[in-house]
Amino acid sequence: MMQIRLSSRAALMASALVAPVCIGPRAALAQEGLETGYYLGDIIIRGTIAERSLKDTASSVTVLGEEEIEEKAAAGTVNEVIADTPNVFIPGTTSAPIIRGVDSDGPLVGGNAYLAKPLPRATMSIDGRYVSSVELGAGGGTTWDVESIEVFRGPQTTSQGANAIAGAVVVTTKDPTFEPEYSAQAVYGSRNKRRLSFAASGPLSPDFAARLALDYSGRDTFVDYTHPDFDYDFASLNGRLKLLWEPADMPGLRVKLTYSHTDLHRPSNEQVTKPYRDLDNTSEYQDYMDVIADGVVLDAQYDFDNGIRLSNQLQYSEADYDFTFALPYSGTAARDSATLSNELKLTLGQGEDIWSGVLGVYFSDEDADADFANSYKGAPLGSADLSYRTRSLALFGEATWRFASDWALTGGLRLQRDRIEIAGTTSYVTDRLDYDETFTEILPALTLSHDLNSDWTLGATVSKGYLPGGSGTNFRGGDYYEFDPETAWNSELFLRGTALDGALDLSANLFYTRYKDIQRSVTNCLNADCSVTQGSMIVNGERAHAYGFELSADYQATPTLRLSGDIGALQTEVTEFTDHDGTKYEGNEFARAPGYSVGLGAAWDITRDVTLQGDMRYVDGYYSSDTNEPDTEVDGFALANMRLSYRPRDGVEYFAYVNNVFDNRAELSVSTNDAAEIAEPREFGIGLRMAF
Repeated sequence: MMQIRLSSRAALMASALVAPVCIGPRAALAQEGLETGYYLGDIIIRGTIAERSLKDTASSVTVLGEEEIEEKAAAGTVNEVIADTPNVFIPGTTSAPIIRGVDSDGPLVGGNAYLAKPLPRATMSIDGRYVSSVELGAGGGTTWDVESIEVFRGPQTTSQGANAIAGAVVVTTKDPTFEPEYSAQAVYGSRNKRRLSFAASGPLSPDFAARLALDYSGRDTFVDYTHPDFDYDFASLNGRLKLLWEPADMPGLRVKLTYSHTDLHRPSNEQVTKPYRDLDNTSEYQDYMDVIADGVVLDAQYDFDNGIRLSNQLQYSEADYDFTFALPYSGTAARDSATLSNELKLTLGQGEDIWSGVLGVYFSDEDADADFANSYKGAPLGSADLSYRTRSLALFGEATWRFASDWALTGGLRLQRDRIEIAGTTSYVTDRLDYDETFTEILPALTLSHDLNSDWTLGATVSKGYLPGGSGTNFRGGDYYEFDPETAWNSELFLRGTALDGALDLSANLFYTRYKDIQRSVTNCLNADCSVTQGSMIVNGERAHAYGFELSADYQATPTLRLSGDIGALQTEVTEFTDHDGTKYEGNEFARAPGYSVGLGAAWDITRDVTLQGDMRYVDGYYSSDTNEPDTEVDGFALANMRLSYRPRDGVEYFAYVNNVFDNRAELSVSTNDAAEIAEPREFGIGLRMAF
């Protein structure tokens, strides 16, 4: 199977060099007023240090617009919506994204890896608030009343900070308006799927405006638990309130206050046991989790008349996480956290100026507490009481020099300093843990781009990524251990452009990433032959690399037919890594890193009021674990969806959908105990959306 995968990747990579394609805007982002096609320059990317057009963005990024997000009304979370982007893989209904083969919520597998509190490897920010690793794994956030979602692949540490070595997801919700707006939607589908959403926006005075958004979603699990006490379903409630102040007597000043609340309840996973197609789970136990998060963000910016902008973002958030063990186990694993951060930026010059740039300073302080205690049939198993503090300070900047009319050189630099403190006790070690380490990294980025003509841009970029180290508990040794920081050097070639008089958007990124001291989660063996295990621990693999490409294309074939396609190709390899028990990983692929994926989509306006849409994605096979054990290998699979919408008048849309049309119960992740995460079975649903 390995040889077949390699030859497929090689063929796809060769095609990337001769056939430019696009990462990014779909039909939803078409420039108004154009009968066909799109205009890349109108799409502004917010997730970089300086806002710039997609055409001038070197990072591999997919942009999902408002219309695309609304078309996935049955998918209530960000993770579900971004699952169709190249080289982004969601390995289960309760899993965080895997970006270019790197798990975004960190090496978090097993109880004592949880106690190490590894940092996320990809950031997800909603209106500037970074969601916690727990929220990331629980879905990432609601998609209701969202303006855009940007999915960055590859290290984004220079722009996003230490927790973005895999990539970043930037979610921007809709701002208050000074004209009244109201919208609502209702969705009902298989397995008691239900979603109710509402939003209202309008002026409070000539200078003040407000926006309120509420979203509730829920469904029954598709798993049939043979244990009579298990009945774990999904439910989430999200609320958001925004206040906007734009004083008429102070043009250029904009102040915005955002409050958000999230309340989630769901099982820890939706695993099934063999035969998987029966959707049964005969396990002895099943756990579930509750997440409550609140955040406040204060944004202020002032645009001077001379092209200078001063902006500041202050935020505070709290998150409570409770993981409850089910009988015959009992107990909880709880984590509470509070984070305060501030980012100040000074932007100089405009995008077309000979010189332009950004200077900034970022500070954050996170305090967290973890309590863990469980038992089996009344017999105590273990406990922990730990506190964590992570303080980060960063100075960053970026400058662009347009040294010729068709050439630009952009350099970025971030000086990142992270102090990690962990203190407390566990029942597994007699001593107290007192860990206090400071990590400092210089993180450069350099991009050279050339406008081939008014429609095409070619360029190259190189950047460094980084993730701090930490400490955890080794059950076998009865002591604490430490793991080192991880670094990555990422190099990319990129191409952006339009063709056929703007009817076709094309772009491509070809990348190579080299990792040093890559952090991995390995089984914590309690004896020499590893026949007895308990949880996992985090270790550093000396060296690894990944290379591949992302490409896609959007084509307005006729005024009524839109076509889209994308390919993501990925080759990963551990080149030097032997864990603490002597297990060798050299030559292995990263866990849950598909060799390639291919997506196709079409939207046909049958009449002015009726639209039929469909999409299909094929994902190549892969291993579910870093050890590449044959029992954890899964085959490639294809999933297809369809949607029919009817708009009898402006502001009203009825729609019906079928997800997983062919009811492919494909394995997404398989464990050695014959339990598997599978694709959610076929779902039928109907809905209504209104806006006025």
